[in-house]
Amino acid sequence: MQAGALSSEKEEMLPNYEMLEDIGFGWYQIRHILIVGLIISCDAAQVFILSIIHPSLVCRWQLYPMEVAMMSVVFMLFYMIGSSSGGFLSDIIGRRKTLIFSGIFLVVFELIVPAANGYVAFLLTYGITGMFIGCRYSIGVTYLAEISPIKKRTASVFSVKLFWALGGMFETIVSMIVLEQHGYKYMSFITTVVTIASLILTVLLDESPRWLLANGHFSRALQIIQKAAVQNKSKKKLPSTVTTMEDQMTVTPVSISKERPGVMSVLFHPDYRRMTLAMAFIMFACTALYFSLLYLNTNLHIINYCGVGGNNSHSLHMAKLCEVLDTRDYLDLLVTCIVEIPVLVLAIVFCDYRGRLVAFKVFGGFGSVSLLLLMFCISPVNTEIQLFVSRGIVDGLLLAVWVYVPEIYPTRVRNVAVGLINTAGKLGAVFGILSVQMFSTTHPHLIITIGFVISLLAFATMFTLRKETKDQPLNETAH
Repeated sequence: MQAGALSSEKEEMLPNYEMLEDIGFGWYQIRHILIVGLIISCDAAQVFILSIIHPSLVCRWQLYPMEVAMMSVVFMLFYMIGSSSGGFLSDIIGRRKTLIFSGIFLVVFELIVPAANGYVAFLLTYGITGMFIGCRYSIGVTYLAEISPIKKRTASVFSVKLFWALGGMFETIVSMIVLEQHGYKYMSFITTVVTIASLILTVLLDESPRWLLANGHFSRALQIIQKAAVQNKSKKKLPSTVTTMEDQMTVTPVSISKERPGVMSVLFHPDYRRMTLAMAFIMFACTALYFSLLYLNTNLHIINYCGVGGNNSHSLHMAKLCEVLDTRDYLDLLVTCIVEIPVLVLAIVFCDYRGRLVAFKVFGGFGSVSLLLLMFCISPVNTEIQLFVSRGIVDGLLLAVWVYVPEIYPTRVRNVAVGLINTAGKLGAVFGILSVQMFSTTHPHLIITIGFVISLLAFATMFTLRKETKDQPLNETAH
């Protein structure tokens, strides 16, 4: 009877994950960061293709402005579906398997997209690629958070953004060299070849040891941890057998661990409900602001906001001749990618040295002030600079969100949580894109006003967050 009670008690316990911290940071994490980084870079390149080729598509199919906007909207909607479903699937079958499956389907549809000869066919096939990109991105963020020790977790997660910027730069440079002479299909083929390379390297990834431990695969988890310790040249002595490992683990009672992996209802348990709703709204607001500012900036020379756009010769040249992007456009895209790197460094500093909640409030407060200043047309030059600064601040806030979200949810539902929050972000992207498309030519000030109100609401929501995760181990139990 006593043995049965002990067995029953053991089933309600989760293991201690301190050994994952003890192996430290080294070649094991670096190798996995580089592979996940290549995956993210390939996905970014595929996303940037639309920004680069859409002028020629407009001319080829004689598209109206709303039809142009729908290309981005449909992509975001499919991305949203992929983010949620990918999070759910990876919590059930594992991070590595889901990355491999989504990579295979992404390659297939990347090969199909160039063959789409009509607007609707392009919309559908390109949208489906967005679904698998959304799946891979959210898993990449979760995976890097789970394999990194506390002190390096912020930098590991933020490296996703660095690789995203590098992917955008790669696609821009390839387009400058290839697009005008060889056309979109040849450029797309080069991007697909790189995606295939990333898929091959995905096979070399190990499964997340935290996911394995959370789902009872102790033997496999031990093998990966021992392998990581060897690669990192760790001097920490680890157990040599599964039995020994389990004996040395301390245990912690849990209240929700009996739930199956990937159960979304856990996110709305009383312990998590307020956090989930708050983070979903903050992500929605940040992404809506980012995309509305981005699209507003690209349309400045057309809508003549705050005196910017007095010289419309460039946009008229594009409209009349239906040419692909010129050198100026490519340089703008490169600068947009490059300037995200200083923001990345600043966000790391705030998150690691002042804490996640402080980073939220600093970036959120400055973002609201920056949007308020943007409402006052001080000068055309100031307007362009302020748009640039506002987008950078919002980008920094988005980075802080990406670090915080994987840290506050338990392993069994971590990626479904990341997927859900990312889904809210893509709804924000759709909102931002459509608001610019509807009001940019008639009421551009209304876009900034709406953005300012959203930023204030998001800033207020940040004060409801109570749990600081700086220097804290990842949440392994739901209690």
